[in-house]
Amino acid sequence: METREELEEIDLLDTDLILKLEKEAEELIEKLETENSQILENLKLISENFQGKVKRYSEPKNEYSIVAVDSSYDPLPLDLFIGTLCAIVYGYVHYPSGRYRLSTTILPVRQLSEKEESSRLVSLHADLLELKTMRKCLKHDKLNFNILVRDGDFPPTEIFFKPYHEAKEAFRNRLIEVTKNIFSIAQELDIGVVGIVKRIRTSLIAFKAGMGEELIGKLGDLLVASAVLGEGEYLILGRYGDLIDNEPLFPTYLKRRTGSKNIISTWKELVGTVPQIEDVVIAYYKPRTRIANPIKLLCWNIDIDDFIKFCIAHTPQYPPYPDFLNLIDKICLEYSKSLKISDLMWYALANVLERKGMRYIDTHKGSIDLLRPSSIQKLESIAMKLASIMKALR
Repeated sequence: METREELEEIDLLDTDLILKLEKEAEELIEKLETENSQILENLKLISENFQGKVKRYSEPKNEYSIVAVDSSYDPLPLDLFIGTLCAIVYGYVHYPSGRYRLSTTILPVRQLSEKEESSRLVSLHADLLELKTMRKCLKHDKLNFNILVRDGDFPPTEIFFKPYHEAKEAFRNRLIEVTKNIFSIAQELDIGVVGIVKRIRTSLIAFKAGMGEELIGKLGDLLVASAVLGEGEYLILGRYGDLIDNEPLFPTYLKRRTGSKNIISTWKELVGTVPQIEDVVIAYYKPRTRIANPIKLLCWNIDIDDFIKFCIAHTPQYPPYPDFLNLIDKICLEYSKSLKISDLMWYALANVLERKGMRYIDTHKGSIDLLRPSSIQKLESIAMKLASIMKALR
């Protein structure tokens, strides 16, 4: 007689689980309490260290013509039998005119193992598409602008690390090549280039202030800049190539944080290929709104003080980022959401494969649907989406 073991129902509000979580929370808070006084003391030291370097907002002298570049994609790609695919929307907007152009590409995500995060690979390809868009904008005859902005870091941090796998090294070389092109063309045209980082992860301020290794990890730029800067204030930290103990600032920071022994030699190779990297300037500012977090700028070939003032002057209460960034962010996100690019991509693939008679592969074990998701739970979701698309197209 066939028997079936009944699964025990899980109580999501299980008392033992809640008590365990509360105990872990208490231990975490106790640890934070012991570290809190040390952190506060060092935040005070850093504030005193940079007190004379913090500047206050005043009206900018110039108006700028800006091209801002960004991309958007679904962090969960389509995992199908035919492979892992992701649709990326990318493009630029001209500010203040509001003219924009978007493109969409279908990316086959080639993972080297099951543990490799597909979202990370998609992010790298989106980086490359954004850089190529920046280069294209610089070559565009009819786009008149004097500042080129990327929503994110520029130059991309990935170029400072040499990967172990050949395929990833080839991809890094492509990033380096496009980065070199962008700097070279911008230098020829006398156009400034800026990377604007909204979600700050570095600890460069604490590093430059001479904090020890243990403290640098706890004193991130987001925390320190929040303590050092008031509303409408900014701090210019220095150039990537500024010397700290006879070694350049940015690669020395990366060496300290990662423990990599090759960072400095990699830096020297990069400077030989892209000499402009040495002159990228790191700066932080805080918008004139209480809800805003500090923002990091990576600037090259611009009047940094005046451009920061321009950013502060053109930042609304919400979202607390410069208007040109809010504009390209909204355009990419809204386009991606309204068209449901991933759904349309699945529908387009189904159309083409069925038209060519290639959707199903017959094997001696049966027929295989190339558009079948690798995750069974997604079957119902895709069926529902396809039904809604078909209904909309009728």
